[in-house]
Amino acid sequence: MLNSALAIIRDEQRSLAAVVHGLRYLIREMRERLAAPDFRLR
Repeated sequence: MLNSALAIIRDEQRSLAAVVHGLRYLIREMRERLAAPDFRLR
């Protein structure tokens, strides 16, 4: 039971890390291109 709980936590952490990595990439690209963020919902 504990091993499966730890596996779930590890998977969730990996997923969150991927999201943060993607957001950091987008922010870096926007800064380099001096692009303004587009907050409109589509």
